[in-house]
Amino acid sequence: MKEKLFTVGLALVALLTASTSHAAIIASYPFDSSSLASTDGEGNSSAGNITLGSGVGSSGVNAGVGNPAPSFGFNAGNIGTAQDSADYIEFIVTASPMFVLNLTSLTFDTQGLNGSWAVSSSVAGHGSNIATDTIGASFAGDSIDLSGAGFQNLSSITFRLYAWNGAGDNVDVFFDNIILNGTVVPEVGTVWAGLGVLGAAILGKRFLKKKRA
Repeated sequence: MKEKLFTVGLALVALLTASTSHAAIIASYPFDSSSLASTDGEGNSSAGNITLGSGVGSSGVNAGVGNPAPSFGFNAGNIGTAQDSADYIEFIVTASPMFVLNLTSLTFDTQGLNGSWAVSSSVAGHGSNIATDTIGASFAGDSIDLSGAGFQNLSSITFRLYAWNGAGDNVDVFFDNIILNGTVVPEVGTVWAGLGVLGAAILGKRFLKKKRA
C-alpha cells in the first residue's frame, strides 16, 4: 500500500512539473501599435504595462525607429550624461496565486550612439544595478543572466531599465523587444498539499472497500 501511494505521489509530482515548468516568455514588450502592454501568453502570471519614471515623462513609443519599428525612445532632452534614478521605464511581473516565478534571462535591443543602459530589480533594490553596458549607433541585442538563486521562487518582481547619454552627446536612446524568460511553477507547498489530498482520497477509498467487504 505504501509503495503504491509513493508511486502515485511521484507520478503526480512529475505530471504537475511537466505541465507547468516548460520554458516560457513571461513578459514581452515589442511596442507594436504604440502599446506599452506585454504580449506574452503565459497563463500563470501577469505582466503589467510599462510605466515611466518621473524624469522621462515626455518620452514614449517612436513609430519610426525600432528592430523592427516601433520602439520605446528616451528623448535626449529627458536624460543626462549619467544614470539618474528618475530616468527609467519599469514593468512588474506577478505570479498567480499558488505559483512562483523562476527566471532565466532578460533580453532587449538598444540603440543610441555613445549612450549607456542599466537595469535594476526589486530583488536587490533599485539602488544598485544588476547589469549595465554601453549602446551603439545601430540596434544590438543585450542579455542579462537571471539564473541565480535570487531570481528563483519569486511571487513578484519589478525591473527598471535606465538610459543616459555620453558626455557631449544629445541623442535619443531606444529600447525594443524587451523579453523576460523563465518558468512559472506551482509552489512546493501547493504540490505537497495536492499530494496530501490525493493520499487521503486513496486511503478513504481503500477503507470503504474493506468496510463493504
